[in-house]
Amino acid sequence: MPYTIEGLEKSRKTGFRPRNIFGALLKEFLDLSDNLQILDAGCGTGFFTRIIAEQCKADVTGMDINEELLKGARRIAEQERLNIKFVKGDITDIPYENEVFDVVICDIMLECFEDITIPIREMKRVCKEGGIVTAIEPFYQMGFEYFSGMTTDMRDLIIKFSRADRAFGLGPMLPEYFKKVGLKDIDMVSWFWGRIGYKFLEFETIEERLYDMQDNLERIKRFLPRSKSFNSSEKKRIIHFYEGRLKYFRENPDEMANDMSIRGLPVFIVRGFK
Repeated sequence: MPYTIEGLEKSRKTGFRPRNIFGALLKEFLDLSDNLQILDAGCGTGFFTRIIAEQCKADVTGMDINEELLKGARRIAEQERLNIKFVKGDITDIPYENEVFDVVICDIMLECFEDITIPIREMKRVCKEGGIVTAIEPFYQMGFEYFSGMTTDMRDLIIKFSRADRAFGLGPMLPEYFKKVGLKDIDMVSWFWGRIGYKFLEFETIEERLYDMQDNLERIKRFLPRSKSFNSSEKKRIIHFYEGRLKYFRENPDEMANDMSIRGLPVFIVRGFK
């Protein structure tokens, strides 16, 4: 699946807010302070890189293999007046000597690799002795959608559907991989990547939210016929449920701001010391 600047930014903005609170979590957990050398490997559009740069007066570098994403990262960082250096590089062969950085972080991209230890070993290599290597990855099998007012059996069916045929997610396995490459004092915190209802964020409009609901319904209709996890009656109930919500909010768009449904999944933030 190709990544776009707009898609990545919207996904991160939606899931990692309030941005200042998530930044404070990273600052505390990674002991971010002035004068550190920090590398965000596989930075994409630099969303997490920017959050890190806001926490302290450190020397922050974002690295990615995709030049188009780097162009977007440079543009957004300049707009936000953040002093970040962005370089092109492969996380499986990081273009730096050994022991350059105090903190090396990778956010939501290790799952792209067949052998996860290869990029983590590279992160460890360029990290200074006593420095921190950290990764942020989701746990897809704990993803869920909850809608207020549902019957118990409908609630359980929707939660089952939210997790059906999904990848496990790398998050819970990170501590094991960190230990395999020899990192020490491994620890973890978590963050909920999700949202309450269809509350509008500053970068969204009613039309965009309705479009997202329509797009989601179309994906469901493509996916369900192929799924062996549900019988025909369950499939009809699921589609009818999402069709009903879309119809209601199209007719009553102002009610979207009052919706108290919850959808999302946990993200694991794991650190280890070299």
